[in-house]
Amino acid sequence: MGKRVLLCDPAFDMEDWYEFESLGLGYLAGYLKSKGIDVELLTIELKGLSRLEKARKIAASNPDIIGFSLYISTYGEVMEIVKIIRDVLNYRGMIVLGGNFATFTWEELFARHKEYIDLICLGEGEITLHEIVESSDMKHDRVNIPGIAFFDEESDEAVRTKPREVIGSLDVLPFPRRIDFEGMEYYRMVPLSRGCYANCSFCSLPTFYQHTQRFRSPENVIREISQIIENYSVSHIIFSDDNFFAMGTNNERVKLIVDYMSKMNLTYGLVCRSNDIVKNAPLLGYLKDNGLSVICVGIESGNDRMLRTLNKGTTVEVNREAVRTLREKDIWFKYGFIMFDPYTTMNEIMENYHFLRGIGNIQAESLYNRYMPFPGSPLYYRLKSEGRLVGQFPHYTYLIEDPHVEQLANTVGKLMSPYSKLDRKITTFKIKVVSALKTRKKNAEVQTIVSEFQEIEQTLQKHYVLDFDRILKMDPNSSDTGDLEFNRDNLVKEGYEKIQNLGRRVRTVA
Repeated sequence: MGKRVLLCDPAFDMEDWYEFESLGLGYLAGYLKSKGIDVELLTIELKGLSRLEKARKIAASNPDIIGFSLYISTYGEVMEIVKIIRDVLNYRGMIVLGGNFATFTWEELFARHKEYIDLICLGEGEITLHEIVESSDMKHDRVNIPGIAFFDEESDEAVRTKPREVIGSLDVLPFPRRIDFEGMEYYRMVPLSRGCYANCSFCSLPTFYQHTQRFRSPENVIREISQIIENYSVSHIIFSDDNFFAMGTNNERVKLIVDYMSKMNLTYGLVCRSNDIVKNAPLLGYLKDNGLSVICVGIESGNDRMLRTLNKGTTVEVNREAVRTLREKDIWFKYGFIMFDPYTTMNEIMENYHFLRGIGNIQAESLYNRYMPFPGSPLYYRLKSEGRLVGQFPHYTYLIEDPHVEQLANTVGKLMSPYSKLDRKITTFKIKVVSALKTRKKNAEVQTIVSEFQEIEQTLQKHYVLDFDRILKMDPNSSDTGDLEFNRDNLVKEGYEKIQNLGRRVRTVA
């Protein structure tokens, strides 16, 4: 009898994931299943359970191998559940960790948890995990499996094997196993590629994917979308690539996929860089005419010094041109933005703020977001070498060089971060509404819903600006923020209620 594998994300309900799927685990499950492995996938089934209840559900079938997806934000929760599985439930099978965070922190993880963890997958995990499952003597075989780390009892230290090469052709991978849960009724996520051609200093993904960007063939992508249409009632696809466009402007593969999307009356969203918008301006009109409804663009800053520090390879003028292009094409966009980095000055904050006011699409998170030092990102290692990292593993941070800016960053974060979950709820809702519009363009109820939604969005953006203006004028030592917090909490509560009500109405027409 073959080994049984259980893959899980026990902290699936800890964060606001925009109601998105866990495609990383889905790909692992799909690959193992294609090799005849008995594999179970647990994510949404663990939602709302206590740690002990989650641990019991995970260990209930006593699988030979339990694989955990680990994020920096869920590290504490996952490891507490692993400890319960080992210490309380006496599970003696193999425990394997994987993912971006685990890849770059394997030494720290073994230093703290060597009695609980058997192996850590480094980098892409499909082939690595299959080789682990197929091993008949892991203690003997592990040194010969590329792309893993383990604790060696003889040398009393954590060691890693040679790196595993990235998967050459993504078309060889089976489609990911998917799950159903509330919130996914309207859309699904589909990756066209892995990796990114850029090397932003705040991002660890280029290092994770060994500085490659590999694309699936259009035919492979279309087959998966066709399967999704057959199995799920969706009207929208989120292309979940780190960067939608290939380096350059030869995007015939994109047109093949987009033509199919249009034929099937599907809308879609994508992620890209601002310079790619400028380079591909002629293509954007074609995409808009054939279902493109939303772009998330990595703007990151309205200040050239910060863009150089972040190694964006763009300029403020390129960012402005990208925004102008999106406005001209009438394409709705969200954006990534870092207001604070370790070297930000007060003048740079004002430049960033004026830039955001100029593009006229204020997101709460853009006003308080600061670079967080993620292991694997070049800026993390720069701060580490400078002795600037403070705090406890894994939640390291730093002090901004200007103490006044540091104080402002803390104040803005405290007062404005509660808006962020509502901002994300709005993003998810807008995806659903746009999807509904694609197939119900003349539906009066949809038009009414859109008008009410836009009013909510505009009201919130006005308050974001008012709050930030007030914070800028505050005495840095003042603690008199009670009315600001009261108004904010009421706005968030009221906003959630209105969005939920609109969501119920959308279900009747979408």
